[in-house]
Amino acid sequence: MGKQKTKKISAKREIKLTKKQKDKLLKIEKKITNAKILKKIQSILLKDKDWTHADIAKHLNKSVSSVSGWIKIYKDHGLKQLISWNYQGKASKLSQKQLNKLKARAKKEPFDIAQEALDYIEKEFDIKYNVKYMPRLLKKTNCRIKSPV
Repeated sequence: MGKQKTKKISAKREIKLTKKQKDKLLKIEKKITNAKILKKIQSILLKDKDWTHADIAKHLNKSVSSVSGWIKIYKDHGLKQLISWNYQGKASKLSQKQLNKLKARAKKEPFDIAQEALDYIEKEFDIKYNVKYMPRLLKKTNCRIKSPV
């Protein structure tokens, strides 16, 4: 019988969790409802089982660079930073004053269709949006609409 060849993993890419760390991750994993954060936690648990970054990425349907980034965040900054949600989203084209005016208009008389809201924004504020985005904008700003299209 020949010697089994083992692949050496660089210390930078290796994670060995303590029982306490693993228990904490497993406990949090059961409570998390955000799929993106859940995948981050699962990537750390899988890395602890000596999975490669490529295998983790394939299993979680993410890129290798995402998995590598999550592992680096966990190693450098810990669990709190890994599960923080820092996504800010794209800034609105409308100012707060314009959003307030849009809300007041929708409260007074709900828009019949998304196109009506789109026309109102373009006429009042000279700002153009894609009609497909309108239902999402109106929902995000708590404006009512009778029909999405």
